[in-house]
Parts: sequence; C-alpha cells; structure tokens
Amino acid sequence: VVTNTGITHATPASAYANSVSRNYESDKDIIFPWQNCTDIASQLIEKGHDIEVAMGGARSKFFPEEEKDPVQPESFGVRKDGRNLVEEWKEDKVYKGKSHEVVFTAEELEEVNTEETDYLFGLFSRGHMSYHRERPDTEPALSKMTQKAIEVLQKNEKGFFLMVEGGRIDMAHHGSRPRRALTDTLEFSQSVEMAVKMTSEEDTLIIVTADHSHVMAFAGYHTKGSDVLGTGDIMPYSKLSYTNGPGYDINDTSCRRGNLREVDTSHNDFVAQSAAMLGSETHGGEDVAIYASGPMAHLLQG
Repeated sequence: VVTNTGITHATPASAYANSVSRNYESDKDIIFPWQNCTDIASQLIEKGHDIEVAMGGARSKFFPEEEKDPVQPESFGVRKDGRNLVEEWKEDKVYKGKSHEVVFTAEELEEVNTEETDYLFGLFSRGHMSYHRERPDTEPALSKMTQKAIEVLQKNEKGFFLMVEGGRIDMAHHGSRPRRALTDTLEFSQSVEMAVKMTSEEDTLIIVTADHSHVMAFAGYHTKGSDVLGTGDIMPYSKLSYTNGPGYDINDTSCRRGNLREVDTSHNDFVAQSAAMLGSETHGGEDVAIYASGPMAHLLQG
C-alpha cells in the first residue's frame, strides 16, 4: 500500500481497515467512544500483518502524544493511549523472524537494501505528504516509493498486489489549484511508467483508474502549444476553471469577470476562477476512465 496522502487516509485504509468513519485515523480522532471502534492506524498494525510494504504520511498517528517526532523533534505524536505503533510493528517482525526496515526520510528509503528486506514501513510526514512540485528533499517522490515497493514485493514467486495512490491530485482540485493538480498527475503518470518498466505484461495486470472526477473545465479556443495554465480572451480568463470552489469573488457585484492581467495564473497557489462560491471544490459526476494492461485486461473497459 503506497500513497502520498496519509497511510491512514481513506483509500489506503480500505486495503486493511474497517471503520464507521474515515476520520478515525488515531484513537484521538474517535469522537464517540461508545462506538467501541479501533482506530485505523491500530488496525494497520494489528490486522495488516500480511502487508509487506506500507508507505505514506500520517506519522503522527502512530506515536503517543508524549513522544517526540523522530524527524521533527519540536513536534509530538497524537495518540492518547500511549502506544508506539511503530515499535509494535517492529516487535511483530522480530517475533516472526522477518527482516524489516522502518524509514522516515527519502534518504533512508534510498539506502534500503530491498533484496534483504521482507517488510518495509515508511512514514515520511506527520500528515499528508507534500505536493510534488513543493516536495522537500526529506520526502520521496511517489515514483520512488513505487519502485522500492515493487523491488520488495517482486521477490515473492506467488506474485503480489500493490495499490499506489496519487491522492494529492484530489486535494489540489478541492483547493482549485490547477498547477498542483497537473504536476501531481504527471508524477502519478511517472509512477505508472515505473510499474510498467519493472514488470512484464505477460504476467502482471496493471489497472489505472480514479474514484471520481472533479468539476475542472478546459475553456475556450486556444492555440496549439499555448500554456494550459495561461489565460485567454481580451479580458483574460483562466483556461482552466472550476464550476464551483473558492475562486469565486463574492465582493464583485458587477457581474463582470475578474481581471487576471496582473495575476500569475501558473503559480502553485493560484486559485482558479469558479462559477459558484464554495469553501472547497466538489467532485464531479461524470464517468471516470479505466485503463488496463496485462492478463485479463480485456475484462476492464469503459
């Protein structure tokens, strides 16, 4: 299970956890104790024994609130039960006699000898990992995590299942920030390419899809080769916009388009225009594509 969101976030958690709420990532997050729930991070340690590779963010969910973060000592864990789940994970692997590595930085991940590692656990940020374009040196790229995961898993002669999520694409769209969304999509594409290069189409089924769309639109009649993050028309509008989201100017009562002449629409933090004001852009309703290659790929179409 590999993601650039938190490893306890909704999509990666679906591989190993059952919960009444996607928000119950640590015991601190459980609002109603009478629901007698086990938090998602605990389930990764207690129920995810067969998960040989788990990498992503949400490091704070695995450490107690009185313990300093191993990378950012000025911060602490968030768990209220006093459990150090990383140490519990290590103890389980020692008990089973399995070689294992826990890594917290990109440098540590690079140094992992995957030939001699049975289990790999990576927690590279306290919360979600960074958007790819703003990624610090301490965090590995999604494609690098994909590479290391396959190196560990492909030693199994019976094969393997690997889920890789480019989850920050979704979050960039919710903020109506197209540059972040597109650059993270390109990095996700690099991760797919890495998987294709490292496996054989004869024995490996690769599926690429999404769980939903967003309400981003490509607007206008723009020339071939022009910057997709640029503007069009005499009174400029952004080529990429959203039908709802935070890019609506509630103070403009003139019913005119906002003037983008002096705005850098290609900036990471540029919030694209929207037709209706919402604090967070919504998912869309159209079908998403599904792509597949390898054995039985013909069963996945549409």
